[in-house]
Amino acid sequence: MYLVSVMLSGNSQLYELLSSKLGAELNALRIAAAAAHDAATHTENKPENKYDPPRGLEASYLAGAQEARASQLQAALDLVTAMIPRCFQSHDVVGLTALVKLSTEHTTCWYFLIQVAGGYTLQSSDEQVHGSIITLTPQTPLGRALVGKRIGDEIMVRTDKVAKE
Repeated sequence: MYLVSVMLSGNSQLYELLSSKLGAELNALRIAAAAAHDAATHTENKPENKYDPPRGLEASYLAGAQEARASQLQAALDLVTAMIPRCFQSHDVVGLTALVKLSTEHTTCWYFLIQVAGGYTLQSSDEQVHGSIITLTPQTPLGRALVGKRIGDEIMVRTDKVAKE
């Protein structure tokens, strides 16, 4: 069982850290997509005859996929920068923009519940939260289990194979 032991409001440092990570990933992806696009349209990648493998076609598929992912990242970045942090009190239920500490007998983990961009690890140097914070969306099993819980509540997360306590 996980115990919801602390809930705080997400602070501006978390939004800045996540925006920075998303921005860096977006820039790298745009550079890679441009390189794949250049490769797809380069004259050396055109087939010389009907038996020549379509190298340009493969590069164009890659460029298209990278551009689609870049669009997704841009949308996530736009949402993160537009998010308005909610001020949580100790009696409130867990919701979007909450910073939640989950504890078990052996471990403690911090999660930042946000609408998009789950799975990123942020390093916080905040006085209340020092260390790693994992971004989490409500679409994940753990995120679904957390929404609506309060400090002191216990949660159990079921995955396809086992129940995680």
